[in-house]
Amino acid sequence: MDIPASHVLIALAAGAAMGGIFFGGLLVTVRRIPRARHPQRMVLGSFVLRTAVVLGGFAGLVALGWHGPCLALLSFIVTRVAVMRLAMRRRPDPGAGA
Repeated sequence: MDIPASHVLIALAAGAAMGGIFFGGLLVTVRRIPRARHPQRMVLGSFVLRTAVVLGGFAGLVALGWHGPCLALLSFIVTRVAVMRLAMRRRPDPGAGA
């Protein structure tokens, strides 16, 4: 079974985009919690929106066959690692101002 290169590229790009949206959105949400008037609503709304985007994306990739969602998941996980490394590098040192 040959997998077209275009399907591989589409799945990997979609997984990276969904990972960026999901984990980037999570990072933004967590950073805004201290300033939010209603943090519970913000966290819940962010979760629902991020999850809907990712589930819709994976559901759409099923049209590429079983390999589409699998490749997207791989790319999604790699993006998670990249976003976490960026977040940890940019995190201010709590003891720096003392």
